[in-house]
Amino acid sequence: MEDLTILGEASSPEEGAPSPGAGASRPLRLWELEVYLKCPVVGLCLTKQEQHQLLKRFGVQTKRMSPFDVHEVFVACGENENRLSLRVQGFLERKYARRCRELSGMDEPSLLREWGRDFAAGRMGESFWPLVTHPALSDAGRRKVFGDVHMAMHDSLEDRGLRLREIQELREAREGLSAKLRDSETACRRLEADVRALEKESAVLLRRVEEAEGARAASGRDRPAREVERMARPEEERQRLLARAEVAEERLAAREGQMEVLKARVEELEREREQKDLFIRETHCILEGMKGQGGCDPNCPAYDLCSKRVLIVGGIARMETLYRRLVEENGGVFEYHDGKVRGGSRQLEERLKRADMVLCPVTCNSHAACLLVKNLGKKYNKPVRMLENHSVSSLARAMGS
Repeated sequence: MEDLTILGEASSPEEGAPSPGAGASRPLRLWELEVYLKCPVVGLCLTKQEQHQLLKRFGVQTKRMSPFDVHEVFVACGENENRLSLRVQGFLERKYARRCRELSGMDEPSLLREWGRDFAAGRMGESFWPLVTHPALSDAGRRKVFGDVHMAMHDSLEDRGLRLREIQELREAREGLSAKLRDSETACRRLEADVRALEKESAVLLRRVEEAEGARAASGRDRPAREVERMARPEEERQRLLARAEVAEERLAAREGQMEVLKARVEELEREREQKDLFIRETHCILEGMKGQGGCDPNCPAYDLCSKRVLIVGGIARMETLYRRLVEENGGVFEYHDGKVRGGSRQLEERLKRADMVLCPVTCNSHAACLLVKNLGKKYNKPVRMLENHSVSSLARAMGS
């Protein structure tokens, strides 16, 4: 790890400065927090991109540093007041200024109720810093907030492992589908060869029948008995050939039916494989983290969504976690509504009112829901983007445009 002189020497505490959680009259600073809170502050409140941008301002080259090395630098800087901790303090104050204003003046029970709502909605990162630095929150309250986050991290690791296992299962299923597809294509080729052989056999049989009928027509009634007997043989041959031709036609029809069924199955397998390929690609895209494409002020270390609240209406419910990762990895605050408005539109309206950007995939929402989103966007002067589909890549393009 690089020699980070930016941490500097620990400054002596101000005379009469409040200790963490000891009835402070102002929000606590980073270096005044308990040691156990500094790790989740860095992990929840600073994205990886923000961390790299902050270090680059001090001339630190982070290309050879692992994510854990960078994380350790920021945890260590919080031990005392230094150049980096002061810069981090200022950045966090700006980033969470709006939420801090919303929580100012609340007492501890009200703060914990707010935390409970945000935690249940998956907005831990939005409220963690404003809460743990709030002067009205006691040490016990901070431990409660920390405990919720700590256990959620364990759950997140378990969820990540489950998602990776799902990806592996999808890969295996895709390989199985590919094998079935190859087998079906081979069977189709065999059937096509059988059909061609049957068509040739049928043509030969019909030609022999025609020859037999021609020979019978050429025979006269006045021929000797042995000639009549001899000419009766082609008639028998004709009947036998006709029977064989009928059997061949039936086999041909059966083969053609089987081939149609197999072709339909091949098309179905191909569609399934394409869908699984798409899901794997988009899931990997999220797990690896998508780069922000925003037009931030160059002085902003985030250089992305800058804590804008992004509301996604509809989409695929099982992909909500992926949508959340996409928004939060790009520095935004995630909001979600399933697009169902049968029970009333009040909840959707409340979420849209506090959003900075609204994304609405038209393929996963009813016409009524899409119309309601457009009307509410006009009513509250919110930018609404109607997307052609619900894919993660479509959402990423919409946020980056």
